[in-house]
Amino acid sequence: MLGPTGLGILWINNRLVDKLEPALGGGGTVKDVKPINNEIKPYWDEPPYKFGPATSPIIEAAGLKTAIEYLEDISMEKVVKHEEKLVEEAMEALSRHRRIEIIGSNDPREHRGIITFTIENTDPDAISLKPRSMNIAVRTGTHCANTLYHYIKKPRGSIRISFYI
Repeated sequence: MLGPTGLGILWINNRLVDKLEPALGGGGTVKDVKPINNEIKPYWDEPPYKFGPATSPIIEAAGLKTAIEYLEDISMEKVVKHEEKLVEEAMEALSRHRRIEIIGSNDPREHRGIITFTIENTDPDAISLKPRSMNIAVRTGTHCANTLYHYIKKPRGSIRISFYI
């Protein structure tokens, strides 16, 4: 969304929120801590506070607000159309090369601004050097989907290009 990193949002179904224990404690998540039977027992604050340890990411939240306002000014419809045009042009160009295999659908609209591909008999990491030399950023590797890449028999991963405004 063009905002700063380091900010996430946790949504929990109301039926489950009281059954879940926080992954981390501290920084406002705990109302009290008491020793019970030689164990320390935390008494969690009410949701959403019990799920937000540490100092709230105030700067990140302000930056996200600004990013949302910026995108609203542009309109998400225009952003999507621009992404679709870029993906379509890039997929067309990539498909002209017989050694390139685009992973996923051949329909550019289903890629949502991202194209992942491999080049036959070529290490994805080696490929990233050429675009980098032209100030074009690409990502290589298994993109936190190692199981998928083993399943599709590409354990070295792929090259991923992302488009945005």
